[in-house]
Amino acid sequence: MELQIITPEEVQSASAVLATTKNWVAAYQKKEAVLIAQADKEGIKLSVETDSAINDFLASLKKATKTANDARSPFTRRLDEIKGYFTAEENLLKGLETKLQEKRNASVKVYTQEKAEQARKDQLKLDQAKARIELFAEAEAQIRNQYAAILKQDKQGLLNVFEALTLDNIAEFEEFLKADVLPLTEKIWSSVNADLSNPLIYPLASTIVDELDEICFKAKEGKFEKVAPHYQAEIKNYADHLLSLIPERRAELEEGKASAAAEELRKEQEAAAQLQQQQSEQRQAEQIKTQVGAAVIDVQIEQAHRGLSIPKASAIESYGIEVLEQAGWSEIFKFYTTHCDKDITEKTTMNTMKLFAEAEAKRSGTIIESAYLHYEPKYKAVTRNTKKAA
Repeated sequence: MELQIITPEEVQSASAVLATTKNWVAAYQKKEAVLIAQADKEGIKLSVETDSAINDFLASLKKATKTANDARSPFTRRLDEIKGYFTAEENLLKGLETKLQEKRNASVKVYTQEKAEQARKDQLKLDQAKARIELFAEAEAQIRNQYAAILKQDKQGLLNVFEALTLDNIAEFEEFLKADVLPLTEKIWSSVNADLSNPLIYPLASTIVDELDEICFKAKEGKFEKVAPHYQAEIKNYADHLLSLIPERRAELEEGKASAAAEELRKEQEAAAQLQQQQSEQRQAEQIKTQVGAAVIDVQIEQAHRGLSIPKASAIESYGIEVLEQAGWSEIFKFYTTHCDKDITEKTTMNTMKLFAEAEAKRSGTIIESAYLHYEPKYKAVTRNTKKAA
């Protein structure tokens, strides 16, 4: 279809119509000013003559307005037709984007949902890695503390006997200290076990329930071969130290005195045990921090690699609320009254309240927790100018 351009004659005719209308406007404005002045002069109650004059003016004004409209209509209709030719083609251009935009939106939705699911998996992977690291360290600490308790108890037993010595049995105890130390038996070691089963104490255990027994086993595995010689060395050194105190203890007994060395030794043992515990906890914390940091870096690297295969189309997210049951509208009403600072008027519809709840979900992430409502996220792929259109 060819565009029918307005002819010069039509332009000239339209100009004449516009000029006539402008003259009418000037004349009617002048007459209006006179009538307003007369009405203001008379006040709220108009005279019969003035009211009649205003009536005649308004009737003439309506007639002039209709005449002006009728005179210009043929020209403005033609302009509307011309405008329609342009907008029709523009709408066709705009319509070309609909199907392709819908395909991009659907694609972005899938990628976004997959990203959220992958983020959940990544977080679970991190939680599980952290659980393995922290729970293994905890299991090792339990094994270590139980062994330390056995060693402390046996040393304390020797110290208690030393402190309770009499002149009658001191020689026998002296010979006992000179003898070989009894080893740490496997029967005693079998009582040493880690326990990670309490979910209140170890909440991370819920992420790797099937691995807890293995973690406890690994934490103890191979430890006996290390602690057995350590136990003998510690008890032997302790026995030798007590043996060196026998002459002093014999003299104290002969004088009827309590053992000064025993009390001092007890304090030294407590201080040494406390220091060892602090150092062990510090080493454990540093080890956990290093290993967890490495696990986090591994997941971040995986995320970066996945990002290379995702289209560079960011999503603008919004939410649509589906009301599943009638009670859902009550939930929306309560949400609106507690979150919106606008007053409810006769123009405030339930749809208005629903739109507010949808906008609030996008703005602040606040949603109505209700079994009667379903929030459906909506996605739109953003179009960016990357090169000139072909």
